[in-house]
Amino acid sequence: MADDEQAAFAVAMFDTVTGARRAGFENDFRQFADLELPLADVRAPTLLIHARTDADVLYDQSEHAVGAVLGARLVTVDVGTHLSAWLGPGADSLQTAITDHLASAQT
Repeated sequence: MADDEQAAFAVAMFDTVTGARRAGFENDFRQFADLELPLADVRAPTLLIHARTDADVLYDQSEHAVGAVLGARLVTVDVGTHLSAWLGPGADSLQTAITDHLASAQT
């Protein structure tokens, strides 16, 4: 990666799934198989950010969630990854969207 800060973040992030916390990460995936989320009951301001090309989670899941969570907003990244909010050319604008969302949710 050309951006040293993003490269350092990526290394630290990947350590959470390959390092000492790997067993917990793998357990999460086993638990996801039986997970049913009552999305219609969510009352917190909700911002979803999802890349159409995410290889880890299908974009359809965010489309479903934005339809089920009252007042939710979906920001779509046309070409990106599961880590688009942190890594890649559009990360700064996505982080601004997150910051703005969190600031407006506190008022």
